[in-house]
Amino acid sequence: MGLRKTACAALVYGVWTGALSAAPVHAYFDLVGHQGLQAVGDSLEFESGDLTLSATGHLLNDDGSIGDIRRIGQYGYETAWDWSSHSWTVQGGGLGVTTGHRDSHQVDSRKGDEVIKLSFNKTVTIERLYFSLVDWDDDFAFSVVDGEDAGAFYPHVDIVGEGYGYYDFHQDWTGTMFGIGAANSTCHKRGKTYSCDNWDNFKLKGVKVSYDDISPVPLPAAGWMLIAAIGGMGLMRRRK
Repeated sequence: MGLRKTACAALVYGVWTGALSAAPVHAYFDLVGHQGLQAVGDSLEFESGDLTLSATGHLLNDDGSIGDIRRIGQYGYETAWDWSSHSWTVQGGGLGVTTGHRDSHQVDSRKGDEVIKLSFNKTVTIERLYFSLVDWDDDFAFSVVDGEDAGAFYPHVDIVGEGYGYYDFHQDWTGTMFGIGAANSTCHKRGKTYSCDNWDNFKLKGVKVSYDDISPVPLPAAGWMLIAAIGGMGLMRRRK
């Protein structure tokens, strides 16, 4: 290809790719509701624009990978003890996991380390988690199951707050699947280590993520005129 043809091709490519724009989109999924306990293997589905989220209940393996399937449930508001005010208060619900008979419907380790697997239809960066029914000593296990950062696993992450809690991710964890669970071999809180089987229990109330939305941007009229002019020059050269 000659220098002139190469330059024209590069110019057309630049104009065309300039018509595509990648802008970060922030999405929040409210996980509080009244769908109740689901059958084994069933999932709960959520949408935010063109981003979808599928949540399932499992057991958490020691390495942070997702294990056997369990029953997931979605719950509304309920009365719970608020340690900060030392009183019974109405708190938000969210998602929980049930393992076997007489197990609670929170995410806990009473009958195995329970975990909620969050599966997205696009690659996302997880930004913030929201919890309910949080005690002063609750933490959670976080793992990246699939995606760019697959294999990352942190078994003990402190939840900020009591009653309603949250956690902000200060590192960009990117993927399509994440695990949010309880791993209770030991608990770490306020600089101390405890033996705390079944101490961690909570519900996942919400999740905030971001992702790149690549969408076409209308070219100005001058852009299309430039492409047409380049095409016309090529046609004239062929006729000669």
